[in-house]
Amino acid sequence: MKQIPLKKITPKQRTELALRRKVKAELIEKSGGKCQICGKYPKEFPWTLDLYHNHREGRKTSVEDCLVTCRRCHEKYPGGYMGGECGL
Repeated sequence: MKQIPLKKITPKQRTELALRRKVKAELIEKSGGKCQICGKYPKEFPWTLDLYHNHREGRKTSVEDCLVTCRRCHEKYPGGYMGGECGL
């Protein structure tokens, strides 16, 4: 099987990825390991970090502007949570 070389990431991308990992870990701890939408414990490790507010509004990735959700809820609301689709 032929390996595809990975693209190199920029320092700015590396910083954003580190910030997202930190925010995700904080939100998982804050939620007690439960999905912040359905309140269930994921059976696997399918956590996703979802924006509650759009980055186009000038907001940055932060604990206040993100949700940690299970894969099921993430797929249920593909348009995101900005429009209040999930009832938050």
